[in-house]
Amino acid sequence: MSKVRNWWWYIDRIADYEAHMHAIKRTILTDRTPFQEVGIVESAVYGKILLLDGDMQSAERDEFIYHEALVHPGMTSHHGPAKVLILGGGEGACLREVLRHRTVKEVTMIDLDEKLIEICKEYLPEWSKGAYSDPRLTLLFTDAYAWVENNAMLFDLIISDLTEPLPHTPSSGIYSVEYFTILKNRLAKGGALIMQSSRADLIDVRTHSALHRTVKEVFPLVRTYLARIPCFDVVWSYICASESHDPLSVSKEEIDRRIAERVEGELSFYDGETHAGIFHLPKYFRTERLRHEQIMQRGEALAHFNAPVYII
Repeated sequence: MSKVRNWWWYIDRIADYEAHMHAIKRTILTDRTPFQEVGIVESAVYGKILLLDGDMQSAERDEFIYHEALVHPGMTSHHGPAKVLILGGGEGACLREVLRHRTVKEVTMIDLDEKLIEICKEYLPEWSKGAYSDPRLTLLFTDAYAWVENNAMLFDLIISDLTEPLPHTPSSGIYSVEYFTILKNRLAKGGALIMQSSRADLIDVRTHSALHRTVKEVFPLVRTYLARIPCFDVVWSYICASESHDPLSVSKEEIDRRIAERVEGELSFYDGETHAGIFHLPKYFRTERLRHEQIMQRGEALAHFNAPVYII
């Protein structure tokens, strides 16, 4: 009879009623920045995992799914993005994917936590793959809201990889109609805002619903798309918002042509077929999102993880 190995376990607590367990081989780092606790562990299944304040951010084996989904649908459906703004994304993987596009001439990246980026560069180099050394990059360590409010630069794409607006996180007070209005005013003609917008599974779409409703008050064209992230064990949502940029207007054949023409190297998750599929939302998701948006419209409280969602 085979013996059962005694693992150490990381418990990813999703809510009071749900948690996911990952067997851990070793702890690589525990540290604290001025803004958050940082942990890096090696799991038995997903390789290295980045934890911020105890919450899983991404894992070595499948981070490509999250980051390709965040970056390429907006980048590839655009007619040719040259100037890109990245908000957050300290691991460097979002930056890595943006810089794969040959059309990109300038990238401005804003992240509040300089120490986190230094930790990721040292302990998670597989994520950035040298992207922080690219001469097209301007990296600034400051508050994202204050920077976009006080700088009038225009961008073809703004990609937001900030954390969710949960209490006691650096992003807890950012998301509002005023904030998204500022971002809209920083987009060049035909530009788009792309953002991660929380989990979108059968159990919980509340944070996404709040974000979606707030963005719709600012942008006339808002598209949601989904990707399942194995290490999270949930479906994750993303939002593409614009005045005129519609990712659904580009065929899967044209997406494949643009990837071949513009993108360095081989993508592992995203192509024309994927693009055609991720924007088709399942009925349960559309039904739940509408229900929660109706609740918000009536002015009732929207609770998430037993705490308010900070959406105005």
